[in-house]
Amino acid sequence: MELFKLLRRQSANIYLLIVLLGLVNSIWTTSLLLLINNKINGVALPFLNNFDWLIYSGMIITSFLVTRYFQGYLINISHEFGTKLSVEIFDRLRSTDYQEYLGIGENKIRTAMDDVNRIQRFPIMFIEAFNSVIIIFISVLYLFWINYVIAMIVIILLATLATYYYHQNKKIIGDLNKARDLENVFHGNVNDFLNGFKEIKMSSLRSDTIFNQHIVSNRYNAKELIVNSLNRYLNNELFGTYAFYFLIGTVVFLIPAISQVNLKTISSFVITILYLIGPIGMVIGKLREFTLLNISAERLDSFSQKLKTEISKTGLMDIPMIKAKPFQKIRFENVTFDYKHDSKSTFELLPISLEVSKGECIFITGGNGSGKSTFINLFTGLYKPASGTISYNDCEIQDSGYSTYMDSISAVFTDCYLFEENYNEFDLSKANKTLIKLLEFMKLDHVIKPELNQDGFISKSLSKGQQKRLALVYAIMEEKEIIVLDEWAAEQDPGFRRFFYTEIIPYLLELGKTVIAVTHDDHYFDCASRVIEFRGGAILQDKKPFLHQIT
Repeated sequence: MELFKLLRRQSANIYLLIVLLGLVNSIWTTSLLLLINNKINGVALPFLNNFDWLIYSGMIITSFLVTRYFQGYLINISHEFGTKLSVEIFDRLRSTDYQEYLGIGENKIRTAMDDVNRIQRFPIMFIEAFNSVIIIFISVLYLFWINYVIAMIVIILLATLATYYYHQNKKIIGDLNKARDLENVFHGNVNDFLNGFKEIKMSSLRSDTIFNQHIVSNRYNAKELIVNSLNRYLNNELFGTYAFYFLIGTVVFLIPAISQVNLKTISSFVITILYLIGPIGMVIGKLREFTLLNISAERLDSFSQKLKTEISKTGLMDIPMIKAKPFQKIRFENVTFDYKHDSKSTFELLPISLEVSKGECIFITGGNGSGKSTFINLFTGLYKPASGTISYNDCEIQDSGYSTYMDSISAVFTDCYLFEENYNEFDLSKANKTLIKLLEFMKLDHVIKPELNQDGFISKSLSKGQQKRLALVYAIMEEKEIIVLDEWAAEQDPGFRRFFYTEIIPYLLELGKTVIAVTHDDHYFDCASRVIEFRGGAILQDKKPFLHQIT
């Protein structure tokens, strides 16, 4: 089962621990049963009979110390288990191709992290269940030693319970898998509801549909499946508990009436059966949790296998960080790309051949669906060509070289994201003169005070335009030779938009950067050295702009 594969992979010593714990529990259970039953039935110990209380006390203390050690060890390996799984997922994700990341989707990634949190409990749960199974096994052997006929009745009962639980569990797994699928869909509905709240408010039809046909329907269908599963679990627990009460009644009332069994034997059986109720209840209770965890493990394994497959395609794992040579030119030769949905092409970028040289300022323009965004994703390395080649300084970029290539480019995308932490490890203090100068240059010095923001500048109060300005400050501080600006000026006011074209772009060129900017502001096209217009997935024109006076 996937849970055991995960456990073996994450903790090589776990099965040695299980064997040791099983031996300790075997000795402890056997000794305790013999001691208690012999004491109640007046049977003297074969040694140190006058110090039986001391032996009992010693057993309790030893059991406490051993259990404390093992439980402490289990706490450690359980969290180590969860930590390794989480780190492994993120390590694979960061090496996954951007296109495949989009295909996986945020919901599946978040679900996988929820699965890790659940599976983290498995080592402790498994050891507890294994411990109970050992106690049950030893107790049943002890019953056979006392009276094999009555012990067979116990075996038949246990076999009946196991068969009943097996068939119930198959139904439970089916319901829980369906509930899990509904939960994944629900996460998507929640994202739509929260991220599209303005759009929902603008349409009663949209609001009613997402609420009634999706959210309400989903929640009630999931509730029905979960309630059915919980009722089956309840039946399991009650059936197991009352079956043992029935067994005790059989031993106490029926067995003495139909056979010659002495009172000591009856007493030993009742004590042992009462002792078994706890461990069997533990195993029954863990069955539910084990079922849930195994479903999580199967889904997590499927998720991990998909990541492995995509990483093997991209070849991005364990690539050393190699600094790219000083930039001279990037060349596209017959580069194509197509978007596919259900193996059908939904958009195709026709063969593109062009060259970008050091120090150029190139504006990319075109209508919606023209191919300009696809080109930017190809240029930045987020997408890889379906055919054709991209070369950096006359060297064709191979799969293993994309990481290095992308490290030579700074980008501020149209939907740019400002991180909560300073992952670039910039000096964000007021001692950084370059930072102070850039904040002043971007007219952010009145809203961002470095001496008050030692850990970062994230502020929910910044407008979208101000966030893009701050993102550009960070991009400049990366000190990379190529900078891509995707509709950067779209959220700026008219005055700052003019400032961007007449002051910021020349400043970037003075810094020695090559600028690629997506824009619709044709009034400022003469600020570029070239304008490339896309239409219908192809380059319509690639030319130097007509010069005119900007007023």
